[in-house]
Amino acid sequence: DPKFHKDLIGSQGSVINRLQTKYKVVINFPKPAKAPKEDAANADAASDAGKPKRHQEPDEVVIRGPRKGADEARDEILSYLQWLKDNSFTATVTVQQKQVPSLIGQGGAALDELRQSTGAKIDVPGERNSETAEIQIRGP
Repeated sequence: DPKFHKDLIGSQGSVINRLQTKYKVVINFPKPAKAPKEDAANADAASDAGKPKRHQEPDEVVIRGPRKGADEARDEILSYLQWLKDNSFTATVTVQQKQVPSLIGQGGAALDELRQSTGAKIDVPGERNSETAEIQIRGP
């Protein structure tokens, strides 16, 4: 499930890097969707390299390496994914755009305090184009 990719990869790739080292494999998550113009440029670059990249579905994770290592890495990723699904809850709160600064607090202090006291991950969108903002809250 693509919504769990960020957690499966870990901060700065920490989870995936650990698995790649432990099982001597290469793990590839799909790239986020890009504008068609950029895809064409990337396809040209891949063609120039002589080996075009195979299309990877948004929910497909590719593991390459020795069969035993790839199987064990897959099992560990699937186990962690199941744990994330069982223990991750998400809520979306819609607020007026003008309320966002007071929710964040000076220098992000209010938001940091809320994150610390609850253990939740709180994502406030950076775009300010609409009158409302959808704040994503994820946590145990």
